Amino acid sequence: MPDKKMLGIFPRESYVSTLRKLAELNRITLLTGVRGSGKTALLSLLAERLKAEGLSSEQLISLNFDDLRFGERLDSEAIRYYMEENLREGLDTYLFLDELNSGATFEALVGRLYLNRRLHIYIATSQSSILTGDLSTVLSGGYSEVAALPLSLSEFRRAMTDAPHLVETSSEGASAVDSKEEQILAAYLKNGGLPRVAKLTARGENVRDYLEGLFYTILGRDILERYPLRDFALLKEMLATVSFDPTRLVSPGSAAKLLSKEGLRKVSAHTTADYLEALTATHLLYWVPRVDLKTGQTLKTAGKYYPADLGLRNLILPQARLTDAAAMENLVYLELRRQGYHVTLGKLGTATVDFVGSIGERKIYIELATAENLTVKLRPLEQIRDQYPKLVLMLGEPPVSDHQGIRVLGVGEFLDYQTVKQ
Repeated sequence: MPDKKMLGIFPRESYVSTLRKLAELNRITLLTGVRGSGKTALLSLLAERLKAEGLSSEQLISLNFDDLRFGERLDSEAIRYYMEENLREGLDTYLFLDELNSGATFEALVGRLYLNRRLHIYIATSQSSILTGDLSTVLSGGYSEVAALPLSLSEFRRAMTDAPHLVETSSEGASAVDSKEEQILAAYLKNGGLPRVAKLTARGENVRDYLEGLFYTILGRDILERYPLRDFALLKEMLATVSFDPTRLVSPGSAAKLLSKEGLRKVSAHTTADYLEALTATHLLYWVPRVDLKTGQTLKTAGKYYPADLGLRNLILPQARLTDAAAMENLVYLELRRQGYHVTLGKLGTATVDFVGSIGERKIYIELATAENLTVKLRPLEQIRDQYPKLVLMLGEPPVSDHQGIRVLGVGEFLDYQTVKQ
């Protein structure tokens, strides 16, 4: 494993603890997320945790499929031989397969390795398609999955602790220069929360060049090289079209109509479905379906797409479309996912609930509101009679803290404080 100081790894103890515990439940753990979300660093941190528990270096085997030093040598037969040479009989061994992507030979290899009962396998991947083919048969026996998401606002703030270009201001100077806290929030909304971006932001270095390089690597290497798609421009247009307006429900058919309406191009619903599938398969977008709250049925019609990171989203959207409301809704979705919730959109008759988070039988209902539409946003939550928490997150100062048992707080407070852990 690489040295933490060289990587500049941001400590994410909650992730590491989760990954460590999952080894006791299933012998295969998937760590999924968009390229750049910090999966390699998390595997490195996990290895350090295991060493601290007393495991030897011989019990930790790491293979990075993105490491160009391996060239063409990193094929399934080479890995099989390497494993046979390095596995120590009678010892628990942890195998880290970093950026493993779909491919029949590698899937079959993991299947063979799985037969070794003393082997714990962690697979970090940017491809959800890895859950198909031979490997899906192996994983049907039981696996765990952890989504590697960008840094939360509180994590991003900790990364800015020693940022020399962010200055504190007195109350007298606050009107001329934003406070350090305001500067941090503005940087988070503009640059996003990818770990490398946080390091660059803290040092006052150029972020856009890194984000552009990463973005085009995702589109080229993770999508166009792996899927039967050829239109690079359409990928960008599709991503921008479904990302900028969080109030709008989207389906492949409606996305095709939006592209035509905006004068970009005419494409079929089948084509947009293929491109949207690729964007979600690489975790650049997350698809959120709607659920009928009266019947519990998941609706197959339109839902919403949320980008995995605001920095990547902001690269492709015109400045006029970068609204705080859209950014905050995106961040609330990611925060719920970060806290372990399965997230859906709620439909209650003709009304809607922005987010419904579920962990097992436990739920949480969330609406985002402004001072102008607070009354409207409260109504659906008033109709839900179960005992689970209901929150209204305000884009601005909350006028009240509670309304008939519905908690009202600022969206920044929700993002900064783990309110949903109740």
